[in-house]
Amino acid sequence: MKKTLLTMVLLVASLVTFAQSEEENTNKWIENYQQFQTNKDWNGMISNFDQCIKEVPSWNWAYYYKGFAELNTSDYQGAVNDLSTFITKVDTLAQAYMSRANAYLKLNQANEAIKDYDKYLSMVPNNVDALMGKANAHVMLKDYDNYIKDLTQVIAIDPNNIDAYQNRASVYGMKQDWANAINDYTQIINIKPDAQTYLSRAYANYATQTAESFKNA
Repeated sequence: MKKTLLTMVLLVASLVTFAQSEEENTNKWIENYQQFQTNKDWNGMISNFDQCIKEVPSWNWAYYYKGFAELNTSDYQGAVNDLSTFITKVDTLAQAYMSRANAYLKLNQANEAIKDYDKYLSMVPNNVDALMGKANAHVMLKDYDNYIKDLTQVIAIDPNNIDAYQNRASVYGMKQDWANAINDYTQIINIKPDAQTYLSRAYANYATQTAESFKNA
């Protein structure tokens, strides 16, 4: 009986020691990765991954940090792989979907990117960066109607977003919707006039082919 009690005591003590050691290691790696991120040491994040997982295999954030680092070092497939592993373990971090969407976009996997941008936007509504990324994915697919829709959402959120006006005006021009193209070029001129935008608006007016538009051109 005494031997059994002693064994149980030793087992409990061993478990407590293990738990304390795991907590210490987790805290150590949290600090390490925070430092890597502060220093933008992406290679440090990647090269220390195996040691981190060896010491704290239950710390799923190591996969997120590695994927994020791979995105920043242009290893886009590696980023997708590691961020996907993280998402299967932790599916509530919005930024993981955003980062994976950006990696998919770099891999020209537009449909997958759109799914992740939509997931991110369901968690962080009206985010301009996500909407712009989603717009870029739609233009990859030559889905110009949804491209315009995305940029229109951006403009509703950020009425002074010159890039959104410029990109939307270009697509309106491709669709020969000169009236809307002219409106967008006018908005850009009202925000920040430049010679190229005046030239683009002049061309859109000329393409409209009316007496008034020729005069405006």
